[in-house]
Amino acid sequence: MLGDDGWCVEWPELDIQIGADTLYLDALAQNASDENTRIFIDWRARTGLPLNQAAEALGVSTRSITRYSSGREPVPRSLALACLGWDFLQLQAKSPRAAEETGRYTVTQKR
Repeated sequence: MLGDDGWCVEWPELDIQIGADTLYLDALAQNASDENTRIFIDWRARTGLPLNQAAEALGVSTRSITRYSSGREPVPRSLALACLGWDFLQLQAKSPRAAEETGRYTVTQKR
């Protein structure tokens, strides 16, 4: 069932709601031509970071994030590894803000 005037899909009985942007990124990840692109697009969907924060977290420009998020260009292995490293630091710290406190980067994970 569509909700929010078509901006999300809802399953009311299960109390589940998925936003259109998340569905779009999931579809791109499933159809990605290589593993690096799949890792990157999955990371974008999972973190929910806006373009500027995702770019800052990974050390690239917002234009690069946009190009790779669309699936038009293959994601370099170094960027896929940066996504995995960011995830590892978040899990290791067990706090979305712990990495900021260590000075490693200043972006926090969207809740």
